[in-house]
Amino acid sequence: MQYIRNVIFDLDGTLVDSFPGIEKSILFALKELGYEKPDNQNIKALIGPPMRVIFEKLLAPFDDARIDQAIEIYREHYRRYGVFIARCYEGIDDVLARLIESGIQLFIATSKRQHFADLMLENNGLQHFFHQVYGSTNDGRFDNKDHLVAHLVSENKLAVSECVLIGDRKDDVVAAQHNAITSIGAAWGYASQGELMAAQANSICESPDKLLPLILRR
Repeated sequence: MQYIRNVIFDLDGTLVDSFPGIEKSILFALKELGYEKPDNQNIKALIGPPMRVIFEKLLAPFDDARIDQAIEIYREHYRRYGVFIARCYEGIDDVLARLIESGIQLFIATSKRQHFADLMLENNGLQHFFHQVYGSTNDGRFDNKDHLVAHLVSENKLAVSECVLIGDRKDDVVAAQHNAITSIGAAWGYASQGELMAAQANSICESPDKLLPLILRR
């Protein structure tokens, strides 16, 4: 039996429910640019990929300049207000503590900007659980989550056979697959109905309190 020594967590929709703050800042940016929330868009279903991807869908068919402007307005509002409107899911801190007690090393790979991820973890008292936190950067090198996870694995010299990645969206599962890592879909997050199954997550977990047996039994 292969033992898991490293767990890579997504952040939004997996460790913390950050949607209220993200939605608030997205709607503020749209309003500042003179747009209301499109009737046919479910913002929660868009959460997960980088913010550029989200605004490309919300503002289509507008050009890059308008999307850049929306992202700038969003980030300033999110920095001041939205990042603080997030709470960890019930039971997550207990799960993290048990994993640490079991000798497992914990990481985060998130599409969120690094400084926002650090601030959110600190605000929720979770930062001390993690060996390293990896987020997106200003130069866009790690906007693709496949590349972000590959960088995390390489920099920490991890054996992928000893890793599991836990996330709530298709992008998380695909990033795990492209890096030959076992995936667990976090069904309590923002995925649409059937999304994690269609992405072929190795396991799907309905709530944080059911996570430990999926990890520690391996």
